[in-house]
Amino acid sequence: MKELKIEKLSKSYGIKTLIDQVDFAIRTGDRIGLIGPNGTGKSTFLKVIAGIESYDAGEISKPNQYTIAYLGQKNHLNPDLTIRETVYQSKDPLIQLLLDYQSAQVALEKDPQNPKLQDRLTHLGEAMTHQGAWEIEVKAKTILSQLQITDLDQKLGQCSGGQQKRVALAQVLMTQADLLILDEPTNHLDIDSILWLEKFLANYPGALLIVTHDRYFLERSVNKIVELSNGRIREYEGNYEAYLTQKSEQDLSL
Repeated sequence: MKELKIEKLSKSYGIKTLIDQVDFAIRTGDRIGLIGPNGTGKSTFLKVIAGIESYDAGEISKPNQYTIAYLGQKNHLNPDLTIRETVYQSKDPLIQLLLDYQSAQVALEKDPQNPKLQDRLTHLGEAMTHQGAWEIEVKAKTILSQLQITDLDQKLGQCSGGQQKRVALAQVLMTQADLLILDEPTNHLDIDSILWLEKFLANYPGALLIVTHDRYFLERSVNKIVELSNGRIREYEGNYEAYLTQKSEQDLSL
């Protein structure tokens, strides 16, 4: 089991304290829903954990080679890249091998009689078999299909905002990160894609940290609720319904 540990973490914007001396841990298998009123700093908290934003005090510690994949509400994708290049934009050598194989396929389709392209595709196919990369191709095709991404050679600059959000989601789902951070992942998804995403996340081997306004998605996707309010957090075991029950019991005890 891997653990990301947060100790005495603080973060402010001007005079407003968003995170105040927070202690928190994320372990393999955790499915955490981060909730709180708008403007409390949920997205900022995610960015700090992902290493995108700095923090003022405290410490975030994690094992060596611990990986984090982050989906933000706004994702700054390169408009000059194709969907294919964006989705497979990873340092993982198997994903790069798969990208090379698919690019070789496209090139051969355009020039099917070219012996050099035929040889290249053959060699890459052998490498795919030797390194066990075919499973990744199946996973990639499933993710792209379920997110309704079809034209992989389309430039990102030609995609709508909703299409770009789905491409960004596909990109992070392709990684095998130890921690998957998702900020409003169901935006721009239809009901079928949302239901598929729930099943995908249920089988995700790492840890999940999710912010969403979709109560039903939250209900079915997490096993712990973390409430951020006034810079501090409070943890509740169970899904969103369990959280509501515990909150009601707390209010009655006051």
